[in-house]
Amino acid sequence: MKVGLALVLIALALSLITQASAQNTAALTHARAVVNIKQNQAYFVGLKWAVPFKDDKYTVSCSPIASPGLQGAGQGVYLFQVTRVAPASIQVEVAAIGTGLLRIDCLGLHD
Repeated sequence: MKVGLALVLIALALSLITQASAQNTAALTHARAVVNIKQNQAYFVGLKWAVPFKDDKYTVSCSPIASPGLQGAGQGVYLFQVTRVAPASIQVEVAAIGTGLLRIDCLGLHD
């Protein structure tokens, strides 16, 4: 059962990629950025999609990956939200207790 579901999901993903390639726009894409965070300062980080979408009708999910300077008791990311979406890019607002590098990984899936 699990193998069958995995094959269906792979076929669906390949279909989306093929359709997007034909249109020169993305059905599924990613973006990544690294930011040097200083304690208790808000940052607005712009990320460009690897392949742009044809419009802004997509779902986005982003994850913060904290360096050691942002980990530990009483430290960490306390603000992390997507504040703007556009066909070719997104903007993420982030702030943390602590100082260090923060990697932001995002995926976008067209609706």
